[in-house]
Amino acid sequence: MGLIRDFSDKFKGYVDGTPSAPLLVQKNKVIFTEFNHNIISTIPNFQPYVDEKEASSKLFRTGGGGISFSTDKPSFLKEVKEHINK
Repeated sequence: MGLIRDFSDKFKGYVDGTPSAPLLVQKNKVIFTEFNHNIISTIPNFQPYVDEKEASSKLFRTGGGGISFSTDKPSFLKEVKEHINK
């Protein structure tokens, strides 16, 4: 039982960070957050409407809503269809 408790205490130290245990999880969280931001920044600003006129009539914001898209210019269904037909 003592081995399990010792393991649990050491593991908790790595998760929470202690003076004697490196901040393994916290360091990974920083790396993951940066990685996640890099992935999200590649999301195209696609809007599920035919065009900007339809989007504005639905009172839909075409901005990122807190997400950093790879482009400020939104893409609409009409543009995607034209691209596919090329």
